[in-house]
Order: sequence, then structure tokens, then C-alpha cells
Amino acid sequence: MARFFSGDAQMRYYMLNKPGGVVTATSDKFSKTVMDIFPDDIREGLFPIGRLDRDTEGLLIITDDGDFAFRMLRPEF
Repeated sequence: MARFFSGDAQMRYYMLNKPGGVVTATSDKFSKTVMDIFPDDIREGLFPIGRLDRDTEGLLIITDDGDFAFRMLRPEF
């Protein structure tokens, strides 16, 4: 995991190399999620931008910045 800061120190940005077998979600009753990889003391408020299938490995951005997530997911941006 790599952590980056924006100009606003309140926002957090993490790059995560998602392993296979982990669900891209904030919570799941049946499977381990990408958020389970993060320590409990920093997990609150974070969410993944985008999705990767359970068995797919690859880059995910995990953040608490809703505006950034919105812009990353919208085709016009």
C-alpha cells in the first residue's frame, strides 16, 4: 500500500494492489473485502474507487474523498 496526501491533509488516498480472492467492497457478510486489508484504526470512512472482480488482481484507489471518487468515475472527467 502507498499513501498519498492532497493539499487538504484531511483527505486520504491509498493505492492498493488488490489480491485475488478479495471482494472490492466496504463490507461483505460472506467474503474478505479490500477494506479488511486495512488496519482497523485507519479503515473508517475509506472506500474503494471502482471495482475489480473477486479473482482479479490489480490497482485500486482507496480514499475518503467523495469528490475525487466522483470525478474519477464520471466519463466526462
